Amino acid sequence: MTKSKIILASLGVVAGLGTAALPLASYAAQTPQSVSGNVDLYVEVQPAISMTITGNNDGNGSYGTAGDNAQVKVKNSTEATTIDGENVSAYEVATATKASSSYVSLLPNSTATATSTIKVWTNNTSGYTLAVKDSDATTALTKVGASDTIPAGAEAVAAGTAKWNLTGGLLTNAAIAATDQSVKVTDAKTSNGDETVMTYNIATAADQATGVYTDTITYTATTNN
Repeated sequence: MTKSKIILASLGVVAGLGTAALPLASYAAQTPQSVSGNVDLYVEVQPAISMTITGNNDGNGSYGTAGDNAQVKVKNSTEATTIDGENVSAYEVATATKASSSYVSLLPNSTATATSTIKVWTNNTSGYTLAVKDSDATTALTKVGASDTIPAGAEAVAAGTAKWNLTGGLLTNAAIAATDQSVKVTDAKTSNGDETVMTYNIATAADQATGVYTDTITYTATTNN
């Protein structure tokens, strides 16, 4: 009796057909064996992941890269092109750098917040990890065209002391770093996307120089093993 094997490869999906009496490892046997039994169907669906970032300034082109670039889907070329009913085939990028624009206006000797909303889709049954880091290791908010800064720092911000940090998911008043910090770790696939709101807490010094201060933040979503 012969054994048949069919492999279908399309968008990262592989299906194998073989005799029920043989374990999956037996397909590597060098000498075919005659055996009777039913046919098992093995379908392996590769993990896929997608992410959007929406800032509280999206739609205002005056600052950052809002507008058409405000939402970037993240995937690999071997992953499914549709996640949660949304086609992500046109977004084969590795990170969501400069995916959105968050903005806040404040006075010297005061505090304020801005936000980003990160939404992740994945069919991976082990879930995903969301991480954040500074894109260029310059963790301070730096004044455009000058050297004035609002440094990154942990613990709550307070008016009168220039400082900024992040709150959201696993992080509370956390100073951004040059390396990834975990924001969220899940252990299941997402049905309708999983949302995380990140808040940027900012405080200015009493003599904070006027101008626009900026920094670029990178969020990365990765499927878990």
